[in-house]
Amino acid sequence: MKYRVEVTGDFWDALKVALPDGSSPSWAQFASTDLEVIFRVFGDGWDDLIRPYGDRDEYRAHVGAGVLGAWHVEARLESGVIRLLSIEVDPWLPPLDGDLDE
Repeated sequence: MKYRVEVTGDFWDALKVALPDGSSPSWAQFASTDLEVIFRVFGDGWDDLIRPYGDRDEYRAHVGAGVLGAWHVEARLESGVIRLLSIEVDPWLPPLDGDLDE
C-alpha cells in the first residue's frame, strides 16, 4: 500500500448505526470482509479517488461494493496517514424466494 490506513472512532460509530447489532449482515461481518477492500482502495488508490470538497485536497471519498453490500466512505489524509472518517452502507438484500438465479 502507498499509504497507511487507520479507522477512526467516528467510522466505527457510523458502521454500528448503519449495521446495528442483530442486523444481517452485522457490522462485525462487514468489518471482517469488506473493510479489507476499503483499506486497499484508499491505501493504493488515494490519488485517483473522488475529491468530495472541491479544493480540499486532504479529503477523498469512494463508493463501492463488496461481499455484504454497497458502501460510501469518506477519509482524510493527515501526516501521511489516511483516516477513515465515515461510512454509509446499503446491505445486499436476498431475493424473497432465496433463489439467486431468477
